[in-house]
Amino acid sequence: MRCLWRLWKGTTMSKTRGPQAVLFDMDGTLIDSEPFWAEGELAVFGELGVTIDPELAKTTAGMTTEAVTDFWYQRQPWEGVSPGEVGERVIRYVGEKIKAEGKPIPGTHATLEFFRQQRLPIGLATISPGWLIPLVLERLEITQYFQTLVSVDDVEFGKPNPAIYRLAASRLGVPPEKCLVFEDSATGLRA
Repeated sequence: MRCLWRLWKGTTMSKTRGPQAVLFDMDGTLIDSEPFWAEGELAVFGELGVTIDPELAKTTAGMTTEAVTDFWYQRQPWEGVSPGEVGERVIRYVGEKIKAEGKPIPGTHATLEFFRQQRLPIGLATISPGWLIPLVLERLEITQYFQTLVSVDDVEFGKPNPAIYRLAASRLGVPPEKCLVFEDSATGLRA
């Protein structure tokens, strides 16, 4: 986001030519939480005897926790606990790490403030569960910037399905094609 800030610093945006709204992914875009997800998966899956192959783990970037859990269960099935409960354990781990150690991606505050000064509506569209959103926004002190919050709980399919961004745009009253989107994963970019 630093590059964007340098590019647009000191400029104003035309509502007729530029975007009419801005949508942000959350993990890895606003908050440096991707390491928490990786740590959580290693810890929780490790307790079940699942070995995480680093190369295969790269293919799960940007997937929902449910999809990641299913991915590893199909490759190395475990017993005694449902994939859903395993996913919840990972999410709880991440929530605790966010509360204790969460830090913004450099440039987050300046970028959000820039778009607020441009009077552009700002939305959040994340494949994380909805209850993690307030933890992140409060930890980073950025709650005031967002006019809508959309999580994986609000849509039938996660990214790369575009439903999450379409819903966020709709809630802001802006056509999706008029939104500027900030993403960090290939899965999110395809959405």
